[in-house]
Amino acid sequence: MKKKYFSISSQMIMGFALMIILVIVLGVVSYIQSRELQNQTKLIYEQSLQVRRAVDNIKIDILKMRVVTRDLMLAKDINEQQEAIESTEIATEQIEQEFNIIKSLYVGPQDDVVKAYDAFLDWKTKRLKNHELVFRGEIDQIKENLKDSGSTGKLRTEMLNRIDVIDRFAFAESE
Repeated sequence: MKKKYFSISSQMIMGFALMIILVIVLGVVSYIQSRELQNQTKLIYEQSLQVRRAVDNIKIDILKMRVVTRDLMLAKDINEQQEAIESTEIATEQIEQEFNIIKSLYVGPQDDVVKAYDAFLDWKTKRLKNHELVFRGEIDQIKENLKDSGSTGKLRTEMLNRIDVIDRFAFAESE
């Protein structure tokens, strides 16, 4: 039985067509993989990174408020006291905005966010009571409250611990 052979031109056309098909398949696979990589990068950026950035901003604002509280205690006149209170209000608003970012992007248990925010509100309330003590001149009581073992210090530590839970989860998620 005789086998029928393809002519050289037919073989070249089939080889060229096979290479074109292979290049198209590789192009489609590359396109799909790059889209997947883009989606993963976007997910990391839009969620974990922004949550961690918001957590860091909250911590910075908390430190600012601690310094402002000391400035308030050391204020010599009503103008310095007003400046300190305005700085505290600005930092509080910024923390509220950062918590809104966390609430919308955090993929972990929302209970973590609720607990952290509640701890912030408790600390904020106690901090405002310290402001009242400043106006009454009870600086020694404020100093006791601000220590880590004091009432404000304990609330601050609890709040920072709750915020760290969010930060650790977001870090693990990004990894």
